[in-house]
Amino acid sequence: MEKTARRKTVARVIRILAATCVVVILFFALQSVFVPKFMSNSTGMLYCLYHGRANDTENLFLGSSAMYCSIDAVTLTEEYGLPSFCFGAGGQPIIATEVYLREFCKYVTPKRVYVEVATIFNGYDDITDQQITWSYAPLKASTGKFKSLYALYDSDFEKAFTGTYLPLFTYHNRWDSISKEDVGYLFMPALNLLADVPKAQNISFIKQLNDKALQSRGHTDLPDTKPAEILFDRDTSSQPGKTEIPQECVDAMKSMVDFCREKGIEIEFMKTPMPTWTKEQSNAVAALCEELGAPYFDMHYSLDEMGIDEATDFHDEVHLNASGAAKATRCFAEHILEEIGSKGSDA
Repeated sequence: MEKTARRKTVARVIRILAATCVVVILFFALQSVFVPKFMSNSTGMLYCLYHGRANDTENLFLGSSAMYCSIDAVTLTEEYGLPSFCFGAGGQPIIATEVYLREFCKYVTPKRVYVEVATIFNGYDDITDQQITWSYAPLKASTGKFKSLYALYDSDFEKAFTGTYLPLFTYHNRWDSISKEDVGYLFMPALNLLADVPKAQNISFIKQLNDKALQSRGHTDLPDTKPAEILFDRDTSSQPGKTEIPQECVDAMKSMVDFCREKGIEIEFMKTPMPTWTKEQSNAVAALCEELGAPYFDMHYSLDEMGIDEATDFHDEVHLNASGAAKATRCFAEHILEEIGSKGSDA
């Protein structure tokens, strides 16, 4: 009698555990489908990372759209022999960049990391909900992700947990915009195998996924041109930008430097050409980097050498267009090769 009761209890526990596992699997499967893939935004590169398409990365670029619209990782990889990957999100806060760095290194350990500092002057109060969504929604659940969101949401546990940490709660009503592409990411391992099958390559759905997620390295070309006024070498006393770096951004930068040192990864902070960026801002970043013992490369000091033209090389007041990005990529490729060469000669 006692054995029978024990067996029933064990069977009940097993059924409860099995049901719980099914619910959890369904929850995360639905979440994978419902979360937007942001493939026009470099956040989509998370899917490349999770499905093994960044495994050859030696040069990792992190940051906001200012980075992935400026540095062409395909050109660095194919033309300069520098296997690279751009891993960012539109408006990505420096606080989120630290999370992206740690997330990437769970799967791949690059030799060098380059962090774009366009958002370094934006503290918690300056970060929009859209920027949080773009940066955090596609990330897998982790302790680091939750801690970062918890801080961003001013210690509001419910908002951090049921919002972007588990984004299904945010996107559960996205029924009318679900596409085949959304569902396809559930089956990416199988689609990766089909990518090499000639007949499968002719299926438009598989081709679309491959073109967007399997063959990209995170760069976005912006074709349109808008004349811009570069402020870097001009007197900006009448229109000063932010020059005080919030403590949370300082802490994130220090954490990235410490993390990379522990991993044996070289880290360098960088600034791509941006019309609204000022010399005062560059000086503030350079001072912090010196304090942290990390190098800082500001491309504004090489604008003439690069041939950047205010009339033809910008998409808007923040981003380079395709023409400007080609010049910036060439400049940074030479910078990397020079650094590699100087370290080789020192060995």
